[in-house]
Amino acid sequence: MSEDRVTEILKRSKGLTNEVVGVLIETLVKEDKATTRRDAARALGNMGKKARGAILVLGQLSIKDPDAEVRRYALESLQKIVAVVGIVEELPEILPALQEMILKDPVSALRAEAILATHKMGFASKELIEILQKAQKDSDKIVQTHANTVLSKLKPS
Repeated sequence: MSEDRVTEILKRSKGLTNEVVGVLIETLVKEDKATTRRDAARALGNMGKKARGAILVLGQLSIKDPDAEVRRYALESLQKIVAVVGIVEELPEILPALQEMILKDPVSALRAEAILATHKMGFASKELIEILQKAQKDSDKIVQTHANTVLSKLKPS
């Protein structure tokens, strides 16, 4: 399913938001084609508050999908939804996935983006600080810089 097709479905189903979210979540979990999973992740992010029910799935996809672009879109969509919904009770459940992404994602740009995402979503736990301290020693300079920047905002001077 192309992004255009997903957008068309969303426009035509204004009253069927829960069903659309369910179909997009199912697509993220079951679809074999990475491009379709990317489109579904992007569509969820564009739904904003209406896609609140996808927070846990997007949080898990942020680290588990084998396709780097799917992981990136899942992370971006997660941030978009949390930005409009605000702090939600699901956030503590996705923090371990984000921490794993920060330390273990094979794509340095995604490790760096995960660092920024944790800050944008309001995480500030002792455990996150420890993860960011480890990220300061990452082999990638951008990851190190992002870790330093976020740590400086989390730690009192």
